[in-house]
Amino acid sequence: MHRRFKIFITLFLIGFGLSSEAGVSDASDLPEIMTLVRGQSRTMNLEYEVGDVAIADNRCCDFQVSTDRKNLYLSAKDRGETSLTVWDSSGEKRDEFRIRVVVSTLKDILDAATERFGSLDGVRIEIRNGRVEIEGEVADPREFREIESFSSRDSNVKNSTRLSEKLIGRRAQLIEESIGIHGVRARPMRDKILLEGVIYGEADRKKALEIASLYSDEIVDLLEVRDVGRRIGDGELVELEFHMMEVKKGALRELGLSWAPGAVPSGGSGNGSFGGDGILSSIGDLGRSVLGFVFQFIPKLKSIRERGEGRVLENSSVVIKSGDAGEIFSGSEIPFYRDDEVGFKKVGIEIKAEPVVIGDSVDIKLKTTLSSPSPDIRGAVDTHTISTTALCPLGYSVVIGNIIRNVDVKMKNRVPRGIDTSSALFTLFLSSDFQSNRSEFVVFITPKKVRVPSPGAVKLAEFLSLEEKINSDAEGKRGIPEKSASAKKRNHKQRGARRARGHR
Repeated sequence: MHRRFKIFITLFLIGFGLSSEAGVSDASDLPEIMTLVRGQSRTMNLEYEVGDVAIADNRCCDFQVSTDRKNLYLSAKDRGETSLTVWDSSGEKRDEFRIRVVVSTLKDILDAATERFGSLDGVRIEIRNGRVEIEGEVADPREFREIESFSSRDSNVKNSTRLSEKLIGRRAQLIEESIGIHGVRARPMRDKILLEGVIYGEADRKKALEIASLYSDEIVDLLEVRDVGRRIGDGELVELEFHMMEVKKGALRELGLSWAPGAVPSGGSGNGSFGGDGILSSIGDLGRSVLGFVFQFIPKLKSIRERGEGRVLENSSVVIKSGDAGEIFSGSEIPFYRDDEVGFKKVGIEIKAEPVVIGDSVDIKLKTTLSSPSPDIRGAVDTHTISTTALCPLGYSVVIGNIIRNVDVKMKNRVPRGIDTSSALFTLFLSSDFQSNRSEFVVFITPKKVRVPSPGAVKLAEFLSLEEKINSDAEGKRGIPEKSASAKKRNHKQRGARRARGHR
């Protein structure tokens, strides 16, 4: 008997130790407690087909399986704690839930609702007709959905809130103004904000969506992208004025040219002349262009023209948005024949420019192409291209020289027949000074920032113009005022005296 008692005690201690170890090892694996309020219902969505379900205490909480056996409906009945175990249709244990049912008073629910939603503008929370009622206008769709979720979990809560169309409309307007891209509109639709319109580039579309997402999480992208390969919308405007000139070599030094580093031969100075032939001719044999700058070019141009030391062959200007490209062409198209077909080739000077405004300077990318009739092959066209970049401060002009070398031009009897010779290139080719190496061809490019009038200034100008027109029309309707009686009498006497002199 004593021995049997010792065996029993030993087995009991071993079993207790095993169960204690199991309890300790599984304590961290226990499911989290799901808290429900008495009278509350909850739906559990499961990712498998439900088989058997067991609940420890159905007086505390009960359940029901949906017809498709993918959902469990829980119903909290009374205060207490229980566990729920779920097996799938194959008999494998899949989930275990711990459920705690609490009894809340309306005061508890009111406090919880006030803590979560009481700080929202336009939202009121109070006990009415035995329930906690949340009412008012909500501007944020996310907050509106949180209120809906809170009220759906407890039958003692009534949600009477609504989304404020006015506030959502104001938010949509703010989004549209912040995006600031022409053609993009933000429009409220229920609890969403729609981005609509045509946008010209994927980068602008991304920008619009990023800005809109800062104001709302409920953005619907309905933007249509049409990539045109350039920026559309506002931007700084730059005017580029081109002067293609023939300048006598002795007058170049008077312009105060500052040549860019490396643009003149070693041993030379930036503003001086080399020998008697001038700056450009001394480097004509180098076979490359030169780049320089001149300050306040327009007043100096007037002085040179008045002394007859230079002439403007062509003066053109173009207004370009900063970062975009523009071009001008001075020349003609000459016909050429091949296999009984007539084609045309450009002959002249083409300048492509891409300015970018950087503070008080303009960074200009330039490409100058000279196309001229070939002196060796009849009907052929020779081309010479110069590509360069320059950072030009406002008030300065960029100077490009050595585009055409004097030694390569003997065109008196070589101008093609039947084409316009008034362009800069042919005017230069026909110049005796240029052919005799007494002048140089240079291009001056002057950048200027264009000020676009503000909308207020435009409206003021329209108002003043309208006011002036109204005053002018009023003056026309009044006409010449009638003369006074004394003036009429005086004029009558004067006419009578003239008639009397006529009779005599």
